[in-house]
Amino acid sequence: MTLDNWKFFVIEFKPDGEGLSHYIDKVFIPELPTFNIHTALPELNEFNSHYILKRKVGSLSGDYYPLDSLASDAILSLCSELNVDYFSIPLSIELENKRALLKKYNLFYLKKYLSIIDKNKSNYEIDNVVGVSNGSEIDKENERVYFTRIDKFVVKNEVHDHFFFCTDIGKPVCSMDFKNLFLSKGLAGLDFIPIDDDYSYDEWED
Repeated sequence: MTLDNWKFFVIEFKPDGEGLSHYIDKVFIPELPTFNIHTALPELNEFNSHYILKRKVGSLSGDYYPLDSLASDAILSLCSELNVDYFSIPLSIELENKRALLKKYNLFYLKKYLSIIDKNKSNYEIDNVVGVSNGSEIDKENERVYFTRIDKFVVKNEVHDHFFFCTDIGKPVCSMDFKNLFLSKGLAGLDFIPIDDDYSYDEWED
């Protein structure tokens, strides 16, 4: 299935009260591997099989916390339904007030990293271009472009994925199908920003 330009959405967390706090102090036991999520993920075998998460909040009610890499079982089910490439690790969560949670949560990472911008049709400014090494040569086809500004974002025609990490803007992006399923299942905690004629990106504002 080929998805139209206006059928892709930037996913952003939607704070709404105690259970959907924008930022929450947290401690993982044991500690997570050190990595830069904007560059690439470590391999699954670098993680433990289970983690304990201690959080200084009284409740959790969202289904996906992109900034904290947390997702409910319902998100895992939705991703499996749409054949999203991801990996997850079970979590035991201990809240400050010892309250029991209504949802089960997991560490959640998107494995698919995609550049979806059509450079020939979009208007943008770049800070740097880094070629990806391919043996003794630089692979121009897969060079990494760092965008400082995108005033017109046109999505490539050949994008078929439903949920992935968009390297152009450093955020998760989803299809219309993902958005519709998320809403129809009554899941909570996200805003969906359409990549349309009104969408723009500025790295200093995001």
